[in-house]
Amino acid sequence: MAIAMAGKWQAGNLPPELTSLVGRRAELDVVRTAVRHSRLVTLTGIGGVGKSRVALRAAAELRSEFGGGAWLVGLSALNDGGLVPHAIAGALRLADQTARPMTEVLAEHLSGRELLIVLDSCEHLAGPAARSSPRCSPPYRGCACSPPAAARSKWRARRWS
Repeated sequence: MAIAMAGKWQAGNLPPELTSLVGRRAELDVVRTAVRHSRLVTLTGIGGVGKSRVALRAAAELRSEFGGGAWLVGLSALNDGGLVPHAIAGALRLADQTARPMTEVLAEHLSGRELLIVLDSCEHLAGPAARSSPRCSPPYRGCACSPPAAARSKWRARRWS
């Protein structure tokens, strides 16, 4: 899917922002810098503090730096961690009619592509979500949003190289 923004077509499926994001400039700077320098960035914090909003705004602002666009993969409805690769493929509108494992299909599709994937609400699938990410070689980058098991602070960004 391509989205027209200021006369320029950009790939991705990020939802449009319907309201403004106020007072998050410092957090956005941290997330943008982390995404530019790491393959995986995780935003953690208690529920409702705006991790998803910050991640989506950062992804929208970074989208032009990724030729393959910025993509949102919502994982809240999944109950089976084995379906994480299928959810990613679905968000990317990637269809495969073979019997190959979806992780292989994703790795092949993403090879040589520059894109940003935002995994949202993955706390209940942390292991499978993490196992799906490393198989995809750079320049794929990801930003995952989830509350930690015992959140003490408002939220934080964690870089994984």
